[in-house]
Amino acid sequence: SIVLVIAIVCWMLYCINYGGECGYNAFYLYNPITKTITVSGEGYMYPFEENKAPWCDENIDKVIINEGITHISAYAFANIGIEELSLPESLEYVGEYAFYCNHISEIIIPANVTYIGQHAFEFSYDAKKISILGSIPVKHKKGMKL
Repeated sequence: SIVLVIAIVCWMLYCINYGGECGYNAFYLYNPITKTITVSGEGYMYPFEENKAPWCDENIDKVIINEGITHISAYAFANIGIEELSLPESLEYVGEYAFYCNHISEIIIPANVTYIGQHAFEFSYDAKKISILGSIPVKHKKGMKL
């Protein structure tokens, strides 16, 4: 019956995607078929130590941070091979080493960002275009390395 088919499809989609909490009001969903992490919710992501984010062992090509997230924590997406990145207008803070050593081809810093941590985008060798939509957000004494 059609209800059984719908139930099976929903179950398959549930099994394909998995995720969890990555902040007090922030959650992530990982899709291994599209190799995409999507972060949704509001406010801050939890702080992470290097290579300790819940997705650090996954094969990730794309990261989507949805509207409502204001802070990306240190080391959140460091060293995981990201090629595409989408940041929301609500973003205000990018932590140290947040996107360190990836393959992001285009980096667009939203206008509301007031802090970019040290080495946040360093060693993104494939970056062909970096756009800062607001003023240059440097708020620490050692400067920012893109």
